[in-house]
Amino acid sequence: MINFFCTIGIDANITNLNLIHHFLNFYSRQEIDEFHIILQTHHADMERVDEAQKILMEYGIGPRSIWSGEYTSSLLQKYVHRVMDSLGRDDWMILADLDEFHNFPIPAGRLLKQCDEQGINCVTGRLLDRVAKGGKLKFIEKEAQIDSQFPHTSCLTNHIGGGNTTKIIALKSPLVPGLGHHSLSKKRRKAKNLKTPIDVFHFKWDSVVIERLAKRYEDYSRKNIRWSKESLRLYEYLSENKRILAADYSTDEGKPLIYHGKI
Repeated sequence: MINFFCTIGIDANITNLNLIHHFLNFYSRQEIDEFHIILQTHHADMERVDEAQKILMEYGIGPRSIWSGEYTSSLLQKYVHRVMDSLGRDDWMILADLDEFHNFPIPAGRLLKQCDEQGINCVTGRLLDRVAKGGKLKFIEKEAQIDSQFPHTSCLTNHIGGGNTTKIIALKSPLVPGLGHHSLSKKRRKAKNLKTPIDVFHFKWDSVVIERLAKRYEDYSRKNIRWSKESLRLYEYLSENKRILAADYSTDEGKPLIYHGKI
C-alpha cells in the first residue's frame, strides 16, 4: 500500500489556502492509496479549519486529525512515527511538506512498485526552490498552474539560508525519518536508495513567506532548535529586499511538474 503523510498549517500568517488546492491536485494523481493529513492551527481558527477541510473534501480526503495548539517539530515527529507504526512492512510512506512537490518521473505508486521489484526501500530528493517572475513574493492563485506561477529556479534555501536540501521523500519499515525528513534517524544501514534523487520543487517563496519565517524563527529560537539561524538568515534577506534578487535565481524556465493528467 502507498501511504502519504503531511501536516498542513492553515493559519493565515502561515499558509495561503490556495496552495492546498495545488498540492492535492498534484498528489491525488500519484496513485496513492491512503492519505494521512493533519490540519494544524495555532489559534484554534475553526473558520480556517472548515475552509481547509472543504478543499480536502474536493479530493475525497478527510483530515485524520485537527492539531490545535503550538507547532513543534518533536510533536510532528511523534505523529509521523505513530502513522508509520501502523503500517505493514511492505507499505510505503511518502512524506511531504505543503510547499514540497516531488516531481516523480512516473506516478509515485508506479515508481514505488518498481522499487519493490528492485529491493529498494528509500527514495531521496533534493530541494529546488521555485521563484516567481522578477523574484516577486507572489500571492498564489488558485486557477493557474503552480509551476507556471513560479517558473524560475533557485538554490535560495542552501545559498542564503544555509539549509540542508536533501529530503527523504519515501521509505519503508524499518527505516525511520529524522526531524525535517532530511535524513534517516534509525536503521540507516538497512537503507537501499533509489540511485537518482527526485527533484522536490519548493514553492515556499510566496506572499506570506516573510510572516511565516518570522513565526518559525520565533518558535525555533525559543526552543533552541538548530535550524533557527536558517530561518533568521532568510527572514533578514527577504525583509531587506522584499523579493528574491536577480543574482539569486535563474531567469531560465524551470522544468514543469509532471502532473500525469490534465489540471
